[in-house]
Amino acid sequence: RERERERESPEREREMRDFLDFAKSVAEDGESEKGGGNSDRSRAEYVRLSRECVPADVRMISGCGDTQTSMDSNVANFELPLTSGPSGAAGACTTSLLQALNQNPNLSWVALLDEMRKILKQRGYKQVPELSTSQDFDVRDKVNFLNPKGGSRGRKKALLVGINYKGQKGQLNGCINDVKRVYNYLTECHGYQKNEIRILTDETREKPTARNIMQGLRWLSKGAG
Repeated sequence: RERERERESPEREREMRDFLDFAKSVAEDGESEKGGGNSDRSRAEYVRLSRECVPADVRMISGCGDTQTSMDSNVANFELPLTSGPSGAAGACTTSLLQALNQNPNLSWVALLDEMRKILKQRGYKQVPELSTSQDFDVRDKVNFLNPKGGSRGRKKALLVGINYKGQKGQLNGCINDVKRVYNYLTECHGYQKNEIRILTDETREKPTARNIMQGLRWLSKGAG
């Protein structure tokens, strides 16, 4: 199997390079041909190729834009119930997400992003959360942390990673607390069981090393379909 992977790797890399080049051309077409027919065809081709190159449906909310930095904060600066998790240090992005969903659990993806940005701006943060996806989807869909194709019996899994980089130059304070709050949110609001969540932090027995994170991602994706 390893030899097969080695043979597939160069071809896979070429496919990814071609896809990224094509994605760039689609973006450029979109800027130059606002709504033109050629732009529509390019989009359809982009959707087809994206599904071939990245079959997984990944939706990522990042804490800020590429040129910004996500900030540490304190949970007291936000409006979360006392039962949400530990007091004290918190990540501004994670806490704004939890506050928005706590206030309105029926938000769409685009509405969630908008609410997070409003919450952060009201508190003086300059970071602007971003939504990135591997697949074309309707951002007006309701936010759901369960597989919408899995139905009521679908499997649930979550991998939570929190690294404070204690003692290092870029030390943070809220990442481990964020993991605890997200754990509480998933179990209380989405019915996740303890054995459906894996946690890697500076405080857990298994540390968040590159190897353990990769193993966690393999566990997360195993059996997905």
